[in-house]
Amino acid sequence: MKKWLIPILCLCMAFSTAAAKESETLIVLAGDQITVGSEAIRSDASLPVYLTLETQTHEDVADNLKDLENRVVNITSAGSYRISGEAQDVQIAVRAGEDDDVRLILDGVNITCRTAPAIIGESARDPRIAGEYGLTIELADGSENFITGSHTKAPDDDETAVEYDGAISSQVSMGFEGGGSLTIDADNEGVEVSSGHMTINGGVFHIAACDDPLNVSEDGVGTLTVNDGYVYSAVKPLEGGEGDG
Repeated sequence: MKKWLIPILCLCMAFSTAAAKESETLIVLAGDQITVGSEAIRSDASLPVYLTLETQTHEDVADNLKDLENRVVNITSAGSYRISGEAQDVQIAVRAGEDDDVRLILDGVNITCRTAPAIIGESARDPRIAGEYGLTIELADGSENFITGSHTKAPDDDETAVEYDGAISSQVSMGFEGGGSLTIDADNEGVEVSSGHMTINGGVFHIAACDDPLNVSEDGVGTLTVNDGYVYSAVKPLEGGEGDG
């Protein structure tokens, strides 16, 4: 009986792993090309992943970048999204429903966004309980990931506009998992959760920021929970910056 037990268990685990990968949506960045699954990304807002072009200009943007259009990959439905590849002037934006759990699996990405955060979490499920989250960024085991991001500012005359201060910035509670590494180069804050909680359950982080490397609910009550992983931070000199990296 035991002779058969191990092969059966291995077979079950293999099927389970294959099923998990089949349920993921693959997003590949390749310079000017972005594919979702096996097809080029489309601009159809009815799709769970679609493309928009957005100019994100404010007073901190250099003159030569003020008219720059970022390619924004909008993720609007619950699920797991495995992202790989390299691209410039690209932003990943999670704009899901309030009951949607979204998992971004970074599996060898190098994203640069020169006028805004490279990853934003605009909406997703948010339990608002310290240590819990509906938006997950998983660093795939063994992967090396690089994020270079900026920030946005709200116009003085628009009280409803949202600011995103970090290279990775979220309006909902966010958690990090996995056994990969993430290097962040930020011109303001490294990772920011402006409303909610941040949890780190694994990974190795190298953050170079001009302001806070990790910032949680600056204008409210938020908790940073670190259960596992390593965080290394360095301050970058910037005229007018707070320099408390």
